Amino acid sequence: MICKKCKQNKDMCTEFYKSETCKTGFRATCKKCHNKKSIENQKNNLERLKKITDWQKTNRDRKNASARKYSASVKGRARKMYHAIVWRTTHISSYKNILCNVEISEFLNWAIPEIELFLKENSGKTPSVDRMNPDGNYEIGNIRIIDLGENIIRSRYLEKHLGLSVESSYFEKIEGLQKIVNAFCENLNLPKMKLIEE
Repeated sequence: MICKKCKQNKDMCTEFYKSETCKTGFRATCKKCHNKKSIENQKNNLERLKKITDWQKTNRDRKNASARKYSASVKGRARKMYHAIVWRTTHISSYKNILCNVEISEFLNWAIPEIELFLKENSGKTPSVDRMNPDGNYEIGNIRIIDLGENIIRSRYLEKHLGLSVESSYFEKIEGLQKIVNAFCENLNLPKMKLIEE
């Protein structure tokens, strides 16, 4: 891959930083050029950076409130979902064969109206991204927004640790989850909690 700054042809995987917003998945400038530019920017903007840092220190509560407000917004939720997908497909071994075949701009354009519709029709429920085909990639056409609770019940965790499949009945999955909850309660010396009332 040719660096946009120094024009040298370098190994993409080792000489370039990853970037979720770039089509290639890596920055256009190599690590050396990127680091050099970052140091120059820090030197040229010391006064501005100091003002920002001082403001953040003196307005910590205001900054945190603003961050919480954004995280709770539809766009904030959608962006958090995307970053979770990228992290999952690059860091969790059970997802090593699953790819994220959608760029962040495309994902946000799809997810924002889907989340808005979900929240309108499912008051009090938490939206989450689900792959309709659990063996398929994260891509438009194979993803949908469903309730977090339903997504957990569809989880491969139940199949891996409890021998339940995606096709298992709802009550079989609830029973499986109940076993997990009971084990946690027992380890923490807490009273047993029922997921559903009989």
